[in-house]
Amino acid sequence: MRFFTAATLLTAITLALPAAVSAQGTEIRPINVRLTFHLIEADGEQRADPEILAVTTELRKLFRFDGYRLVTKSVLNATAWPHSNVRQRVSDDAGRSYLISADVESNGSNVRLVVELAAENEGNLINASVNLQDGKTVVLGTTSGSFKGQANSKALILAVTPTINP
Repeated sequence: MRFFTAATLLTAITLALPAAVSAQGTEIRPINVRLTFHLIEADGEQRADPEILAVTTELRKLFRFDGYRLVTKSVLNATAWPHSNVRQRVSDDAGRSYLISADVESNGSNVRLVVELAAENEGNLINASVNLQDGKTVVLGTTSGSFKGQANSKALILAVTPTINP
């Protein structure tokens, strides 16, 4: 009976994978993706936040809120080969903690993103899955009245802008 260490098996799998992928005719190559997340509060107050001005223009087309303000901005870097998971804990100015988790997958030509936004002690607020286009901001979801300390007239919106570098 032969025994292999985990490192030996991992090396064998890593060396065999590119050959197996090439044999199928589809080459999977690492894709670096920078994900810029904006957690935005829509609160009905009319005020312009210069950092999210471009996003605000699009949000006004989707939602019926008068004001939007940036709660927090988060930048995560991932290398999809073919899969990567990144996460970051962020806080708002009131001390509430959120966890942004992103699974980035690539098959060589497409990049798919699965994102969860969770609030501490409250669970998932947003769970979304999208195909990414380089430089295009996507609104991943909105939630209102489901998190503590917020009035029902307020909503949290999560938007992401990917920068894809093959």
